[in-house]
Amino acid sequence: MKSNVPFLSAQWKELTLLNFALEPDFLINILPVGLDPDLLHGKAYASLVAFDFESVRVGGIPWPGYTRFPELNLRVYVRCSEAGRRGVFFIRELIPGKLPTAIARMAYNEPYSACPLTRNQQTLPNGAQLQRTDWTWNGEPNHLEVEVGPETMVPGPDEDSTWFKEQEWGFGLSRLGELLRYHVTHPRWMVRAVHRWDYQVDWLGLYGPIWARQLKGVEPNSVMHCIGSEIAVYPPRSIDRPNYH
Repeated sequence: MKSNVPFLSAQWKELTLLNFALEPDFLINILPVGLDPDLLHGKAYASLVAFDFESVRVGGIPWPGYTRFPELNLRVYVRCSEAGRRGVFFIRELIPGKLPTAIARMAYNEPYSACPLTRNQQTLPNGAQLQRTDWTWNGEPNHLEVEVGPETMVPGPDEDSTWFKEQEWGFGLSRLGELLRYHVTHPRWMVRAVHRWDYQVDWLGLYGPIWARQLKGVEPNSVMHCIGSEIAVYPPRSIDRPNYH
């Protein structure tokens, strides 16, 4: 049972996902014991996700100066047989503020890092939106840009986009190496059609050589964009799986 009081409440808005197919064995070798790759059509997946964090409250209290900021993360999709759940495991999460970075590391031991990171949105004459995320890592510029249509829809339960976007559980590790799970709630997200996209990522600098070998120069298998909504994140609970594969 989860706590009835969320640790964090906020809005996640205008989420762009670049989805990359991976061989399951690659993830098996880097995931903590207790987690296995969740597969779609026989493939494991990683997603590069850019979005806006808004109306942020920690323990019901807004933090002055940190109620709104962008985030960019790399996540993979996993299953936990012990918890009987599917969810996501984060490789790295980037935000521009040092204080929310410290809070996230302290509360969840999540792999947050601070860096210069901005998001901009422009409405085009045809009603479409141009959304761009820019960030700098070790002096190297990176970007993710999408043009999305004005129309919205809710994908059906068996569509691939639903598999990517409807994730209720996050998994991580405590400082002692224990496997943690935490519950995330939000209504089912609407999506916009992606007309075009462009990105440049320093995979080696940001994620190291094992990820650079997997993703450098690789086109995503799909690109999607979600409207987002209010969300609630509940306190983590231990699953007691201390070791790695």
